[in-house]
Amino acid sequence: MEISSMICKVKNLRTLLTYEQIYTVPIELYQELTCLRTLDLGGSHIDKLPNEVGRLLHLRFLNLWGTNLSELPENICNLYNLQTLELSQCKKIQKLPSGIGKLTNLRHLGIGGTDALGYLPQGIGSLRFLRTLSKFIVRGSSMGCNLGELKLLTFLQGNLKIEGLERVVEMNEAAEAELRKKNRLRGLTLNFGVLEQAGVEKMKGVLKNLHPHENLEELEIMGYPGLQFPSWITSGSNLVSLKLHRCGTLTELPAAMGKMECLEKLEIVRMGSVRHIGREFYGVGIGGSSSFVAFPKLKSLLFRDMVEWDDWDLPISKDINVMPQLLELRLENCSKLRKLPALGRLQSLELLIIKRLDAVKRIGSEFCGVDSIDSSNSGEGVAFPKLKTLVFTNLEGWEEWELLVSEKTKIFPQLLELRLVDCSKLRKLPALGRLQSLELLTINTLNAVKRIGSEFCGVDSIDSSSSGGEVITAAFPKLKKLFFSDMKEWEEWELPISTTSMGDTPPAIMPCLCELELSFCPVLRALPGLGKLKSLESLEIWRLGAVTLMGGEFLGIPDDDDDDVHNGGCSTEEEGVLSSGGGESTFRNILGNPLRSIGCLCLSKLDTEVKRMGGLLACFGNSETTGGGSAQVQQEVIFPSLKNLKIDRLPMWRGSNLPSQKDRVVIMPLLRQLTILNCDKLQVIPHYMFSQSLKELVIGDCPELGTVGRAQPCLPPLLESLDFNGNVGFLSNSLPVCDVECSHNNNNSYPYLKTVSICFSPHSSLPKGFNKLKGIQILYLYYCDTLDFELKELNHLTMLQHLHIEGCPILKERFGEGRDWSILSHVPKITIDDKEITKSN
Repeated sequence: MEISSMICKVKNLRTLLTYEQIYTVPIELYQELTCLRTLDLGGSHIDKLPNEVGRLLHLRFLNLWGTNLSELPENICNLYNLQTLELSQCKKIQKLPSGIGKLTNLRHLGIGGTDALGYLPQGIGSLRFLRTLSKFIVRGSSMGCNLGELKLLTFLQGNLKIEGLERVVEMNEAAEAELRKKNRLRGLTLNFGVLEQAGVEKMKGVLKNLHPHENLEELEIMGYPGLQFPSWITSGSNLVSLKLHRCGTLTELPAAMGKMECLEKLEIVRMGSVRHIGREFYGVGIGGSSSFVAFPKLKSLLFRDMVEWDDWDLPISKDINVMPQLLELRLENCSKLRKLPALGRLQSLELLIIKRLDAVKRIGSEFCGVDSIDSSNSGEGVAFPKLKTLVFTNLEGWEEWELLVSEKTKIFPQLLELRLVDCSKLRKLPALGRLQSLELLTINTLNAVKRIGSEFCGVDSIDSSSSGGEVITAAFPKLKKLFFSDMKEWEEWELPISTTSMGDTPPAIMPCLCELELSFCPVLRALPGLGKLKSLESLEIWRLGAVTLMGGEFLGIPDDDDDDVHNGGCSTEEEGVLSSGGGESTFRNILGNPLRSIGCLCLSKLDTEVKRMGGLLACFGNSETTGGGSAQVQQEVIFPSLKNLKIDRLPMWRGSNLPSQKDRVVIMPLLRQLTILNCDKLQVIPHYMFSQSLKELVIGDCPELGTVGRAQPCLPPLLESLDFNGNVGFLSNSLPVCDVECSHNNNNSYPYLKTVSICFSPHSSLPKGFNKLKGIQILYLYYCDTLDFELKELNHLTMLQHLHIEGCPILKERFGEGRDWSILSHVPKITIDDKEITKSN
């Protein structure tokens, strides 16, 4: 896009801002708009600035941020009124005008992110009113400037980055910069590049002479080649943030860093020669005091890429308080660190991330600090008292995790989120169910775990029978989201959920769990008792290659041993009884309607009845006592809160084996969304999944559906959206629609079904029963190469609002331009391959 030349006629224009993607600027703009004070071309694609820019003598503000300029014309130095020149993120700019020192009124020079800029021209020191200078580059060529040019820039403020310090000729040159007099600077970055060994001693003097003013709050030192830091870094400073990066020759961190009273953020990265961090780092024993607080205000600490670090001491004791305000701690890529100290004693810690500590093999009580907690006064010890997020990731050598939780020793009492990712040697999960505040648990790529059982919930370690034993009422009492993924060796999962009403009431398991996802667990054979998770609203199951059945064990009720019901072999009537509201027993017992089948219920009343049923279930909780006269039947609800169920890529899943307790269970009464995709061996969709409350149904690429001759369940009558994708077996030919039409809804069996989508169908005709779907308002037909039908087959769609056909070559030819669409003249919108068919064409 180009700026309109019409703008150039507004000769008194003072401000011009461009918000579109501009590629060119007419030369007339610089020639005619000489009254401009502000010109903003930031983010444009211009790659050249003409000499005529020097005619904008009144210009105060020039923004060229992110443009493709490689250089600026020398005439820009004539803009003696210019106060702001913004060149940040100009990745291609290689040099600045040699006469830039003439811009004596310049206040702000933004050159951050100009990676190709090799040097600053001599004369920068003449910009005495300069407030902002993103970076200063030392020499770089004979035309470059030295550190001494910073001397007169006494008004500098904000952040300054000095690059190329390895090119300083004399260490006294650093002293000439007089950084100590620049009391308005808040942030300083000192970057040393690659240096010959002979210059190391000189660099030590350079860093010593770059002593900043004590008002400095943020300091970053990169690539310093010396063997020790000058004392000004730790003593007498008011630093709030300190970053030490790539100082690879230092074998020890600066002593007494713990005495930096104002420090809130500390980053130590790529200190490749440091092997030990001990008491001297905190300042213990330095200064003659035996009782003190180390790092009194530190809130964030990062250790990263410490490749030789193998020993870490955290000297917390009665007299020594370490990091009392620390909120965030990150340990990343410290491959030789063998043991973690008692981090559980950090009283304010809220976030702990441990990543790529390959030498750590065991994490136990010493990590929590429970061995050293003095509980003589309080009566109990608390480890990690305020931790909210804990992440273990890429711990390749980690084999054992001991987590001792008891009434007297509380661990992670406020933990909300726990992530275990890519810990390939960890064989067993501890009793995470004892974590009373945990809400989100992610377990990903734990390839050595083969079994997850009751010990994971913390149930097997509870002795409630003996006198004084601890009694637990719930495992994972507050867990809301649980994700398992990429568990390649996980074979067995046991949830200690009782499937009978015998004996004492067992502890509740995950009573608040709302969302559960299982993915990429190729050898997991069965899903245990998930139907008993009373708060579960969303269940997604992906790529479980060994699961063959989802019946009684999956639902949490005893399996029937009769082979007749194996693999979905129940009759339609038998399974219909088990689905929520789906049979005579269910509706008779709960609603008092003596019905033979759900298809006989008037559809105008069905929605109300289902809502009534849901209300009753909510009132009665987990079970109902129903029946007429003296007969009492216990009505149990399976998956009572489930609203979304998605099953994808279960290649061995054949169906379900259902129990014989059909008078006592209601399954998935609130299910709204059901998605079943890529299940190659599925022959019959379990009838209980076709809940009468279902509104959205997606089925895709299940080619064996209907091949065994068993009846598929009828489409639920409250369905609003139906999507068939690819080969869905018998369903591609014949829809399992209810044959009963209800006069209360204009003889429409599915009055709520508004949207139907058929994609990649392998068949040449619409499925049988399509004419029963009379309420369709939107019909999508996508990429059905062989699909062919006459328009009159859509004659029953009197409520159709949009017909969309795409990628269907036969239909495109049959119904293309010039064809007679009078049968569908009532349809407002008809689209073929994104081209709308109107009355005119």
